[in-house]
Amino acid sequence: MKRYIKISILLLFTLILVALIYIASVCLPNVSGLDQVIQHAEPENRLDSVGVRDFIELANEGSSTEGQIARWLLLKSMFDRKYSNFSFQMQTLVLSWYLKIQYSEAEVFTLYASLFSHNDIVGLNNFSLSQFKKPVSQLSDVETAELAVYLKSPNYFIKHSKRMVNLRDHILDQYNKNKLQDTQQKL
Repeated sequence: MKRYIKISILLLFTLILVALIYIASVCLPNVSGLDQVIQHAEPENRLDSVGVRDFIELANEGSSTEGQIARWLLLKSMFDRKYSNFSFQMQTLVLSWYLKIQYSEAEVFTLYASLFSHNDIVGLNNFSLSQFKKPVSQLSDVETAELAVYLKSPNYFIKHSKRMVNLRDHILDQYNKNKLQDTQQKL
């Protein structure tokens, strides 16, 4: 009886592994142009400023930047293929692991800033120029927090400005608390 359980568990893990390999083989061709995106990214979309990254991470609580990029890439390719919800989630997982393994944190944020799109606006810096009339590098903390909120769901937060302000203020509070803790730890 114990032997059948061991064989069943081994078979289950083998099936899961085969499924992940299949999903990766279907999913990874979508990443062929990512190196070019990084190489040709506008300087303003490189997000070398740690502050901008901090605000984006705070706005995406519980969601990885790699996962967001994976979802964007898959959603852009969905017009070519049909995905079930399970397949989409698995492909997102595999693609986000790939991004985490293949690229540095700076490269991931460059992809994030370069691949962001809203209506006809492509790139985080272009969105900043359209919303605030200045590049990302010149935004104040309040504007950067607001930009990070817009990244979550631009249409929603443009229509619901009160909710955007509430989330922006929450992110600013968290950012200032983290900054204060870092300062206290250095002392």
